[in-house]
Parts: sequence; C-alpha cells; structure tokens
Amino acid sequence: MVYADKSVLDGIEMVATGYKTNTLFIVKHDKDIPEHNVCKLFEKEVYLYVWDNQKDAPKQFHDDVQDALRYAILTHMRKPSWVNHSL
Repeated sequence: MVYADKSVLDGIEMVATGYKTNTLFIVKHDKDIPEHNVCKLFEKEVYLYVWDNQKDAPKQFHDDVQDALRYAILTHMRKPSWVNHSL
C-alpha cells in the first residue's frame, strides 16, 4: 500500500505543469465509462478552485475532485524509494 502524497503546493505545481505542457488531459466523455458524474463535477470545480491568500493555500470549498487529482498525480510521480517498482 502507498499512502497519498498530499503536499499541496508541489501537487498544484505538478498538475499545472501537466496542463501547461499538454501532458495532462481530462477525458470529457467516454461512452464506455458510465460514471460521467466525476467529469461533470470536475468541470464545475475547476473554476471554483481558488486561492486563500490569508492561509496561503487553496480554499477548502468545492475542492474534492481537484484535491483527488492532485493527490493521484503527485503520488504517482513521487513513488517512495521503498516501493518495489518491478511489481
């Protein structure tokens, strides 16, 4: 088991870099995947994800999908050295 890396600033930077370099894509619709609610929620939340200047962090409002994306990308890209990569 690998626990999610929840480093906020590093994760936001990694996701933003993926968007800017066209290496991270969000599939809007796939007829073979019946769970379209996540994509709809992503579309709603992506524009509501705002920065709290007082806390120097994202506001904790409408952030579930964005946080999950950040955790997944950061955790995947930063596998701990003790994880057996050959499995």
